[in-house]
Amino acid sequence: MPIQVILFDIGGVFFKWKDRWLFNDIADRFGLSELHLTDECQKEMPNLRLGKISEQEMWQRIGRQINSKELSNSKDPLIHDFFKSKINIDDSVFATIRQLREKNIKMGILSNTALPMHSAVEELIDISYFDFLFLSYEIGMEKPDDAIFEHVIEKIPHAREEILFVDDRLSNVNAAKNFGMKAIHFMNTVHMVEDLNDLEIL
Repeated sequence: MPIQVILFDIGGVFFKWKDRWLFNDIADRFGLSELHLTDECQKEMPNLRLGKISEQEMWQRIGRQINSKELSNSKDPLIHDFFKSKINIDDSVFATIRQLREKNIKMGILSNTALPMHSAVEELIDISYFDFLFLSYEIGMEKPDDAIFEHVIEKIPHAREEILFVDDRLSNVNAAKNFGMKAIHFMNTVHMVEDLNDLEIL
């Protein structure tokens, strides 16, 4: 069956991103131990990505755990501002997306992301390119959990065999394949284009 929909991960595909960049910046800004901050952030970030807590609530929790009143009381959009300043959108990926749209293939996003991160992304890319948005903080599910792929298949009006997923994490790629979707392990745009050609999509 021909591919009708292509879903893209955001971080690691549209741009490079490492959570440790954020942890290092916050530790430096507030004069904190990066090790202790990282430990607490890794506990709380899943709650932020699933939309269970706000960014301010996350910093309050973390600040209490590491005895930082300054961090606990912070009301600034720390993640949004740092995220926006740090990421560089890969134009070659979007050049490929434009080619795919010209073939009348629908585009979508399937991403484990938090509101402050995604709000920064929306200021840097044209979100109107995408017909479907599956964002973990909105739907309360994360990859590679089975539930998120079940949700995607329920919401997209095409057979799972007509959906292609592109992600830089092999665990997410394999999870999509387990649900009968086609999937590409993203390493760079050149390899992605080769894989799209192999699938006779481009």
